[in-house]
This record gives sequence, structure tokens and C-alpha cells, in this order.
Amino acid sequence: MNRNISILIWSFESNIFNMNLEFQTSCKEIMKQIIRRPISTRFWEEYPTAKSSQIPIPYPLKTISQKLDDNLYPTIEEWANDVRDLFQFHISRDLSPLDVHCATELLLEFDELFSKYISNISANLDKMRFSLDNVEDFWMKKNMWKFNTRHDKAAEKLPVGAAIFNMPNKCTKDPCKIIQRTLQMFESPEVFMMLGAKLDELHSDAIIENTKATWLCYSLIPDEDKEKLAEFSLELLKAMAQGIYDPYPNVYRLGLLEDYMTDEVK
Repeated sequence: MNRNISILIWSFESNIFNMNLEFQTSCKEIMKQIIRRPISTRFWEEYPTAKSSQIPIPYPLKTISQKLDDNLYPTIEEWANDVRDLFQFHISRDLSPLDVHCATELLLEFDELFSKYISNISANLDKMRFSLDNVEDFWMKKNMWKFNTRHDKAAEKLPVGAAIFNMPNKCTKDPCKIIQRTLQMFESPEVFMMLGAKLDELHSDAIIENTKATWLCYSLIPDEDKEKLAEFSLELLKAMAQGIYDPYPNVYRLGLLEDYMTDEVK
């Protein structure tokens, strides 16, 4: 196995223990591009001597694709190994020069696609998990769960922030509206990452990523986790309104508190 690919897989398995929807989607996209090649038909069906052979015969592309569609692969490593074992088998044992050439070409393409899709997701997940560590550290340092009495006084001084504080967790039947409201108020990548990190902790399957974008898929979040994420978003809003947390850390400013405070308060 290519060393870079091995490192990528190891990086995945050190953090992710199940093939969730995000990874399965990327694997299917890779398979789609491999199968789209006409030469892949040579490896679609079972090897002719598979039943009578005394040596282990790898799964054909047809079986691998079916297992992937049925979500029977618990890890990316197992799926990638099946694909690589198939092509390596034909490269090392096939008597047909044409099959050897086709298998070699498909294996190289598979490695390239794997690096493209999987490394992209891995980088995004690393950032998600790093952000989640920041979130946990943020709550611990600021004692956010103990500032209920303080935020009442802040609401009296900050009219704009008061609208946030007066918004109860269950003011709407749809918690997703609270989450969307938090994202829309600031349009901040940092806020998106904070909520994404929390969702990754609660229900990682609801985070859908590819090479172009990342989505928080509300329809995949269990109701209980929606409530928790909505509550988290409200606490985040309170922190921003008090100036404890700045949603734009890369911009030269002292925090949102500067926007809310009147000259008298300053």
C-alpha cells in the first residue's frame, strides 16, 4: 500500500471508528469514477477460477460496489483494502498483459482519487475536532455554564443583546430555527465551526462534506440532539453579546461588546 495512503487511512481510523454517511458518500464517488472507466468491466465480475482456486480470490468490483451501497463496510480501510487487493491480484497473478495494464492504471487512478477525496475530508475533520477542543476549553475557562446571574445584568445594559437573552430555548417548536438564526446573524466561519464541532460531538453523521462545501444536515439530527445544539447556540450568542467570545477573531476588534455598548456604558 502506498505510504501516503496508509497514513491517511491511519489518520482516519485513529479518530473515526465507523463509516458514517459523509465517508460513504465520498467512497461512492470514488467508485463511480473508477467504474465509469470502460476498462473496469474486466474486473466487474468474479474471477473465472475463483470457486476452484486454492488461493484467496479478492472481491470483484460488482461485490465491492454492492457492499458499499449496503453500507456493509465498517471502516474506510476495509473498503480501500478490497479495492487495492483486487487490482494488486491481477497485477501480480494475471497471465493477460492487457489485464495487468488495466489493473495498474486503475490502481494508480484509485490512489489519486483516494488522496483527493479522503485527505480533503480528513483535513476538515481535523479542524472540526480542533475546534471542538477549543469549545470545551472555552467553556471551562470562561465558566459559561455558571454565568446565568451575570447575563441578566448584561441584558439591562445591552439592549441588542437583551433580545438574545430573552429568547427561551423552547420558544419555537423547531430548534433548527434557533441554530439557523445564530448562523445567519453573524455569517462567521468561526461560529459555523463552533456549531459544527458541537454537532460532530453529538451526531457526526449530520455533517456532510465534499471537496466543495460543508453542510449541517438538520434532517439527520435526532430531535434530542437538535435541542442540545440549539441550547449550545444560545449560550454561544450570550457569550458573543457579552464580548466574552468574538466571532471574528481574525479581525482587529475588541469583540462584539464594543458594538453593543453605549458611550455611557463605555
